[in-house]
Amino acid sequence: MAIIHVKCMHGIGDTIYARPFVKLLVSEGHEIYIDTPLQFIFSDLRVNFIKPSRTSLRCQEKHLTDHEPTYVEQPAKVDKTIDFFYTHQDIKRHGIVTHMEQAFGFQPGSTIPIFDLPLLQCHDVKLPFNKKVAIIRPVTHRQEWLCTSRSPRPNYIAWCSKILKDMGYYVISIADCDGDKEWIEPDGEPVADLKLHQGELGIERTLSLMKNANLVVGGSGFIIPASVAVNTNLFIIFGGRGAYDNPHKLLDLRMNLKKIGWALPDNFCRCKAMNHGCDKTISDLDSQLFKFIKETQ
Repeated sequence: MAIIHVKCMHGIGDTIYARPFVKLLVSEGHEIYIDTPLQFIFSDLRVNFIKPSRTSLRCQEKHLTDHEPTYVEQPAKVDKTIDFFYTHQDIKRHGIVTHMEQAFGFQPGSTIPIFDLPLLQCHDVKLPFNKKVAIIRPVTHRQEWLCTSRSPRPNYIAWCSKILKDMGYYVISIADCDGDKEWIEPDGEPVADLKLHQGELGIERTLSLMKNANLVVGGSGFIIPASVAVNTNLFIIFGGRGAYDNPHKLLDLRMNLKKIGWALPDNFCRCKAMNHGCDKTISDLDSQLFKFIKETQ
């Protein structure tokens, strides 16, 4: 048995991607000490939490403010430190899941990662009994990580929201905007039965709401590993920056891909740039969405 220090990236999606491999280390009997602002993602595992390094991510700071985490002292000596931070070169060589697998000390393809989450705090949103629920993640931009290239055209997600509402879904749009550090593009405001755009639910209750939905629709981001972990149907609308934000990098054959669909731009830009004028036109978005709904609903 080894004493292992796991230094988590602070992103929501990155932390969810890491959970299966923390779970594998626990199953091997190691003593795990985790540095993370998102303790709840590992709350059902036999791990120890040490005070995380300072985070500059706004949603994670809010989460820490709203909760009272308990910490233990970091052991004076550890046998191994795992830092699963990845660079562009890491993702160029492998997808995120395979990178995580290697970062945690496993041979690529040697594990059967279990993508799940612990029992989550109740979301407290009153859902209708007679309608299917669709969660919309509109295109937002945030100053702390301004990457306009990867997002799809904002009006595409807004259009999907309207279509789903017209089909009889109860549509809930979620975001955490303050108009300054994060905002929704003017042509990306979705039509929805309920808009929770000021981070009303927080991170944990947002994941709980996703678990109780029939469908999640949005661009590349935390909703991908989150939907996989809560076993909810997911339709991804890709934008640009395809060197990193494409299905082969973000998904893995060991996931339940039957519940995941996507639409790619006609001329999918494979650039690596954060802010590039990628051609994001998707001429068959409607048929791709309807096909996915027919196959999964």
